[in-house]
Amino acid sequence: MDYKELTKEFLLLFSKFHKSRPTMDFSKFNHGEMMVLNYLFSNPDQEILPSNICNDLHLSSARVAVTLNSLEKKNCIERTMLPADRRKIMVNITEAGRRTVESKRKLLVESFSTIFERLGEYDTKELIRILTRIEGLLNDK
Repeated sequence: MDYKELTKEFLLLFSKFHKSRPTMDFSKFNHGEMMVLNYLFSNPDQEILPSNICNDLHLSSARVAVTLNSLEKKNCIERTMLPADRRKIMVNITEAGRRTVESKRKLLVESFSTIFERLGEYDTKELIRILTRIEGLLNDK
């Protein structure tokens, strides 16, 4: 089997797939401000510091600082000092930030559920199984 040829075919298909409306929406959801908001939304009971965001999302401290400043201006997050260590700043998502994430997630669920209905249950489950396997292989590096 020629894996290089299969890889070329995959990359061509993936580039076409990446340009579709639902995947463009998903891509926007997992970049920049939305990625940080989604991270905060998904970790509601944790004390999140800017350094956690840097480490977990693989972002530079400068990028996180700019993103947090922008989100704070939009009233999507708030920063507070930790009572135990006033040198550390905790980042929390606000109600406005939660509503933003929930509305974006709702749009994504609607878009992808329509596609999955057309794809069918078996193929959708296979797609999820294969993507889960690929994600595991990528994390094994």
